[in-house]
Amino acid sequence: MPKVEVYSKFTCPFCYRAKALLKSKGVDFEEIEVSMGGEKRATMIQRSGGGTTVPQIFIDGAHIGG
Repeated sequence: MPKVEVYSKFTCPFCYRAKALLKSKGVDFEEIEVSMGGEKRATMIQRSGGGTTVPQIFIDGAHIGG
């Protein structure tokens, strides 16, 4: 199964819906919480090519959207 990563914030309704969709499809994913900013958020921005909104979703390292 592909590796799915979801960068999210605790209070983000779009993140909640994206995670709910993945769960409903039986997709395992790693959630990376970026609410507090810092290094994880900087990594998200770099990996997504400048995307600052959440969720930012990656499948097998490929950015599929935010």
